[in-house]
Amino acid sequence: MDDKWLALLIPLGFLIVFPLFWMAIGMLISLWGWHWLAAQYPQPRPFAGQYGTFRSGNVGFSRYNHVLKVGADSDGLWLAVIFLFRVGHPPLFFPWDELTTVQRGGLFFPHLELRFKRSAVRLRLQGRDMEEYLRTASGGRLPLPAQAA
Repeated sequence: MDDKWLALLIPLGFLIVFPLFWMAIGMLISLWGWHWLAAQYPQPRPFAGQYGTFRSGNVGFSRYNHVLKVGADSDGLWLAVIFLFRVGHPPLFFPWDELTTVQRGGLFFPHLELRFKRSAVRLRLQGRDMEEYLRTASGGRLPLPAQAA
């Protein structure tokens, strides 16, 4: 094969193979938690409120570092991923009355762990300000345990 053709095929192959590889990895990651939540908690309408981007957390066994978009209003909790990681990750919506427990955790890396009525998959949202944001946005409907004295 001529070197000119090879020099053309390598970048062209990369432009085709890399996006396919990226999408396949995204789909695989979603199978460890996000996929199961999406089956039970699809987003019924676009979220119109304010949300925080580049948040971190865990969904099931998958870790999402600085790629989550978290929003909340009086109806519930909205969760999505940024555009680059969207394949296999449809936006989620959790009505407040679907939360069964919310637990605080983490001494050095504070987080809230949320559990739901219709899924065994756990959602962990990180950040010192997450609890206050969700409490305020939910209008007091977030079922938080009492603060330790």
